Amino acid sequence: MKSQHVLKQIAYVSVLSASTLVSMTALAAERINLEEHELTRAIRSIAPVHEILELESAKDAKPAAMMKFDSGIKKTRYQQHYKGVPVWGYTFVAGVDKQGVAGDFSGYLLRGLEQDNLVVDPSISADQALEIAKQQQGHAGFKSARIEHNDKQLYIYAEDPEKPRLIYEVSYFTHDPEPTRPFYLIDAHTGEVVDSWEGINTREATGPGGNKKMGKYMYGKDHGMLPVDDQCRMSTENVETIDMKHQSSGGQVHKFSCPENTHKEINGAYSPLNDAHYFGMMVFKMYKEWFDMKPLPHKLKMRAHYRRNYDNAIWDGRAMSFGDGSRTFYPLTSLDVSAHEVSHGFTQHNSGLVYRGQSGGMNEAFSDMAGEAAEYHMFKKVDWLVGATITKSMKALRYFEKPSQDGRSIDHAESYRQGMDVHFSSGVYNRAFYNLANTSGWGVKSAFEVMVIANKMYWKQNTQFEDGSCGVMKAAKDKGWSVGDVKAAFKVVGLGSRCNVPDGGDKPGDGDPNPNPNPNPNPNPNPNPNPNPNPNPNPNPNPNPDPEPPQGDFKPMMNDMQACLSLTNMHVKAKSCSSNSKTQQWKLDSKGLLHPANEPNKCLQMEKWWSGKNRAVIGSCNASDMKQRWTLSNGRLQNVAYNFAVIQHFYEKHKDWVGIWLKDENKKGQKWNWK
Repeated sequence: MKSQHVLKQIAYVSVLSASTLVSMTALAAERINLEEHELTRAIRSIAPVHEILELESAKDAKPAAMMKFDSGIKKTRYQQHYKGVPVWGYTFVAGVDKQGVAGDFSGYLLRGLEQDNLVVDPSISADQALEIAKQQQGHAGFKSARIEHNDKQLYIYAEDPEKPRLIYEVSYFTHDPEPTRPFYLIDAHTGEVVDSWEGINTREATGPGGNKKMGKYMYGKDHGMLPVDDQCRMSTENVETIDMKHQSSGGQVHKFSCPENTHKEINGAYSPLNDAHYFGMMVFKMYKEWFDMKPLPHKLKMRAHYRRNYDNAIWDGRAMSFGDGSRTFYPLTSLDVSAHEVSHGFTQHNSGLVYRGQSGGMNEAFSDMAGEAAEYHMFKKVDWLVGATITKSMKALRYFEKPSQDGRSIDHAESYRQGMDVHFSSGVYNRAFYNLANTSGWGVKSAFEVMVIANKMYWKQNTQFEDGSCGVMKAAKDKGWSVGDVKAAFKVVGLGSRCNVPDGGDKPGDGDPNPNPNPNPNPNPNPNPNPNPNPNPNPNPNPNPDPEPPQGDFKPMMNDMQACLSLTNMHVKAKSCSSNSKTQQWKLDSKGLLHPANEPNKCLQMEKWWSGKNRAVIGSCNASDMKQRWTLSNGRLQNVAYNFAVIQHFYEKHKDWVGIWLKDENKKGQKWNWK
């Protein structure tokens, strides 16, 4: 009886599929919104996606991206094809539940192409189309060495669904006379230019970094070590850094004499090569640790010292290039600018948002958001400013809280005008992102995560502001997070009113930016009382902390021996917990400084414990001293400068004595938590 019941369910699903196929048949090409179509909105089917949508074969719905969520739902973004040719701007998403039942369709489908007798065999070649583009740009006489990154793709283009045409999308990059990356849509039969736009988006070692505005810091001391290969070249599995030597092409992976790179100080910066290399690594790390994905399908190429007096940074379709600045900027190798350019690449390889109009504003805003996300990932705080550390006379390039503060960006969608520079129209999504990240129960990571999912799954080449906001709401729904909060964040900028995404979902509870940190390797369980006097600083200066107590709230911190961290007569000890005792109240602030309630202007510090002075002490606070900064990670108060050093209660031999020691999984005196 049970098997018969299952067969009836399957039969019902199949009938529902068949009725959908007949009802969706079109007499001429038309654009179908799958989310609003009355049958695909309600359908639940075990049939293959291409059969549900009455496409000729599985080849007409090719998977482009896939994500699996905690609910067990798997979402796949498909690129529509017709007779083997992708349809430009037509992608859709389908969900499949744990039982293999497909539903929750969204996106757009072009129906009825077969009625137009469209010929998909081009009359001109892809190379001929590229030559037409070069002629339009005045680059027809350029030698092949001056033209880089030739990309050519055949598409069916249906901006007007009633007049579909076969086109090539072609693009290339050239440095001369100025960097440019033109995109052209060329009719594949007539050679006519259909559309065009500019696509330029604008072994461990140590060494200096920073600039005169932000100050000088040292890798291996203030930040982590610089990873290099065994020949002391700035090349790792995920990032390589190239010294362009003020040229526009060529360049070599930078090589130096280990252990310190000091090359080279220029235009107020201490080593743009060091900064480019380290920040490239941190951007890759953010995408991998937070979202378990690579920002680009290939190794990040960070090209420093690009051209002479070049006041810009660009993504050219393959690599990130950073100028050394001139009068307006210091060298542009800051963390947020690095994340910005890398994330233009992420957008190119996912939604492909065209870099003009509203889609271009979204493209630019996503890269701005990535800059703030990278800052939060590395420093656990953000400034809500774009480029604040590289501008010479301005406070910043752009502002998140109120984009119009720069005098050119817009705060609201109604202020958008056709042809507006994408750097200024980006204000709409930048402000929405700021609103969402500052919503109760949300944070920078969760706000950026729904943008990442939208970029990967729901946005496409020609997505406009309103549809884009709907995509972010769908991403929140996929995560089980509050759709209403996302809707409220976009309402402030005039978007989201037409989105048909039901409210519901929980707050992300954004506190720990990396909910699944990799555990640190277990050090020697029987450490020598006098460890190495020159330990290697932690290559990751900002471990991912557990949520800190609420702002301004001092709380007791208790270990597994039921003893509370105490400050008595300026001595740090672990004593029996007494309720409401101010001597046992502490606060870990956003910079990682641990303050006692009875001496709030003082901070917990470690002495030079490798010289035998391993007692925990209290002294004047100095956030620039990494040895004073702590993070509560996996139940341990861990030092930021030396991630193998933790606060330990030495109860076995010294009763209430508290000091610094090597991390040991078996030591109960090392396990602390807020009471």
